[in-house]
Amino acid sequence: MIEDATDTFGMALKALGYSANSIDPKAIKEAERLLAAQKPYVGSYTYVGLGEDSALVSGEMVMTMIYSGDALMVQEHDENIQYVVPKEGGNIWVDYLSVMESSTKKELAWAFINFLNEPENAAQLAEFVYSPTPNTAAEKLLPAEFLEDEDIYPDEEVLARSEFYAPLRGRALKKRAMAYARLMQ
Repeated sequence: MIEDATDTFGMALKALGYSANSIDPKAIKEAERLLAAQKPYVGSYTYVGLGEDSALVSGEMVMTMIYSGDALMVQEHDENIQYVVPKEGGNIWVDYLSVMESSTKKELAWAFINFLNEPENAAQLAEFVYSPTPNTAAEKLLPAEFLEDEDIYPDEEVLARSEFYAPLRGRALKKRAMAYARLMQ
């Protein structure tokens, strides 16, 4: 399992039929019970290696919670590894690039972001990390096989049962953090 309260509790909540963003104390308690019941079967609460020495490749691990692009990276070392979105859905993520207001090298930072967004570079990056690109000019440079891979570009049905994580505040965040701390003991 991923050592992250948001991902771990989010997916436990989804497995129980709740939103991954639920702040309902009853739902959080149910998710904590589910995670506690599964704990004896969890090898570790760390992220799986992505190289040829990965526990997934060696067979030491038979299943893990993993991000889609990372699963496809590990699949390079063993084509029998499959990435599956649970029937209840998963989370939808977005990576952002930003420049800090306090940066003393704003011009350089913006130049790097612009470099990454040049269509050829954005397409190369998407293929390297097995990730969709929001850059429509870059998409035109990607092979059809990549654009049609539903592990990279999930279909509408998968997206409909998945959701973005919402920021949690105050008590809701504290309740999840406390439940996660109990689980990690």
